[in-house]
Amino acid sequence: MLVSRIWPARAFLYAELKEAGLDVCGVDAVDDLAEALWRWPDRFGAVLMDPAGFPADDVARAVRMARRAGLSVLLVAGPWDLDRLADRVTGARMLRKPVTIGAVVDAVRRTLRAR
Repeated sequence: MLVSRIWPARAFLYAELKEAGLDVCGVDAVDDLAEALWRWPDRFGAVLMDPAGFPADDVARAVRMARRAGLSVLLVAGPWDLDRLADRVTGARMLRKPVTIGAVVDAVRRTLRAR
């Protein structure tokens, strides 16, 4: 599950994840993440989220929902987001921007293999 408000980044990540053979669904709102987790509780193994543009409370809520559903969480965050979220996203793996899309796809693959 891919969650990002930044449309171009979401589109590139979505395409690369699909190209890598991964089942992916992209959304731009935490409420859409909640609905997808409710509708397809066993479809996804991980949530990949870019917290840019989301209030800290929404990011924390997304991480809690995903963790409660038994999913791994990867946040692709810039330094400012890392600082503002550090104490609110327990259990999430942080990928620090700048990072290549290929490195993000590799991290998702490793996360899913480790499950």
